[in-house]
Amino acid sequence: MENVLSMHSRPLVGKVVSVVIVSCLKEDLLLDCLHSVSRQTYPYLECLVFLNCSEHKDLIRWQERFGGFKFFCFPDNQLYCKPHNQGIRISTGEYVLCLNDDVVLSPAYIEEAIKVMEADATLGILSGCLLRSDGETIDSAGLVWSKSRKPHDRGYGKRLHIMYQPGFVFGASGAAAFYRRRMLEDIKEGKDYFDESYGIFYEDFDLAWRARRMGWKAFFHPASIAIHKRGATTRTQMCRLLGFLKKFALVNLPHDLKLRLVRNRYATIIKNDTPSAFFMDLPWILFYEVRLLAYLILFDRRVLLDVAKDLKFFSLALAKRRAKNR
Repeated sequence: MENVLSMHSRPLVGKVVSVVIVSCLKEDLLLDCLHSVSRQTYPYLECLVFLNCSEHKDLIRWQERFGGFKFFCFPDNQLYCKPHNQGIRISTGEYVLCLNDDVVLSPAYIEEAIKVMEADATLGILSGCLLRSDGETIDSAGLVWSKSRKPHDRGYGKRLHIMYQPGFVFGASGAAAFYRRRMLEDIKEGKDYFDESYGIFYEDFDLAWRARRMGWKAFFHPASIAIHKRGATTRTQMCRLLGFLKKFALVNLPHDLKLRLVRNRYATIIKNDTPSAFFMDLPWILFYEVRLLAYLILFDRRVLLDVAKDLKFFSLALAKRRAKNR
């Protein structure tokens, strides 16, 4: 038995950080992720791990190995939002670190994050520096947005020697997002922190936008370093032939995820944008939409039709906007 960490084995005198991890049981990835949490220099932690597509025997096996962590299993794939919401609700920390299982934290990741967050009570979100597996290429230096309303991982694919300085950003990539609980409680929609209707995609952008609307700030701290084992986006032959498609992440996704990616974009705009800002940036929005529409018409009309039919989803997004504005 490998009891790597137990926050209950000693009295807690510092600010507790709750680490919530969602996994689809990719064994090697999850093992490396959990080891990196267990090796944190910051001592006041609790770790909750949600295993998608798992059985009770999987939960027992992981619990025996990592006795200080709490494991929960789902028989099917609950994607990202629902497990993270459940983890945030039942966790106790004054801060919450939401992790994908393909992230490996540097030993001082949480300690460095705490220093920054404790120094400024207006900070609700912190982004560390996520690197690719080579340790030399940036995966995300904070979540930023463009006038087209498409979120971007700042620095994605650039070499580390151009490292960004500490400073404010729009939000943090959902792969490793450090949140202040008070902010999460301030911006939640009903009982949800992440919008569970999204499932996956745009959920981190939507949460960051809601936080921004409520006056919270997001900060990039390069001393909190992690490895995100997401490789460069693969391109199909069709993408190489048609240059205008090259930045569409949805090209290689299955239908359900393509639908979520497109649909969640529009829901995020409906929930958070202001009419004045939207019309001011309309040329950039239309430029993106024309390319997206061209791809869907030429290569994936099924997604386009399903988005057009999902009126209930967009009505729900509008209702959430109205509820928050009351």
